[in-house]
Amino acid sequence: MPPLRRLGRYVFSDWTRRAIKFDLLRLRAKLRGPRRYRKPSSPLMHLGSGSNYVKGWVNVDVAGADVNIDLTARPLPFFDNCFEAVVSQHLIEHLDLETETFALLRESLRVLKPGGELWLSTPDLAKICRHYLEDGAHALSEYVRHRDPLSLPADAPERFVVNTLFFQRGYHRNLFDFELLSWALTRGGFGDIQRVDEKDLSERFPAFPPRNDDYEVLMVRCRKPVGGMR
Repeated sequence: MPPLRRLGRYVFSDWTRRAIKFDLLRLRAKLRGPRRYRKPSSPLMHLGSGSNYVKGWVNVDVAGADVNIDLTARPLPFFDNCFEAVVSQHLIEHLDLETETFALLRESLRVLKPGGELWLSTPDLAKICRHYLEDGAHALSEYVRHRDPLSLPADAPERFVVNTLFFQRGYHRNLFDFELLSWALTRGGFGDIQRVDEKDLSERFPAFPPRNDDYEVLMVRCRKPVGGMR
């Protein structure tokens, strides 16, 4: 192992090293990312695309996307009213609600056409709590172990899965239920907020591969008011 890496492991915790790595990605996106508004190549934006690249959409993230940008610190580099739909899966739980989420929602509203759709999915606070109260998170733990066997310690009690979904090793900043997410979206200027599921997303946008995570996830669809930003 190189000396600097050994020193980093000695000085910094795992969480701090992950945070530094992510902040360096954000810095690179700030320095290299687009600085002027542009017309997108598609009227469909996949926001926070990560490794889930969707063909035919403008994939936007901090790295590895069509457009790399620090989502939490700069405006989206697109003209007003240029997208028909924005889909964002498992992004908002990683953002600070007051300093980052509201700003990104307002930017999403700005780039959507009047009547345009925003689809969001995020871990469902209500579902996780309900699973815990119903059977001590037994079924939820089995579900997570089946989906991602390495996400839980082999000898962890079943209740440990609640910590995993709440905090995800420090990556999660907020969890939402429908009422809390509706409040955030309303404050961001959106209306016609409806609870949906993955089947609705797949029927509306077949290009998105299924995640099969309705068991733990809240998904909503909302719209930019036809009258414009509020």
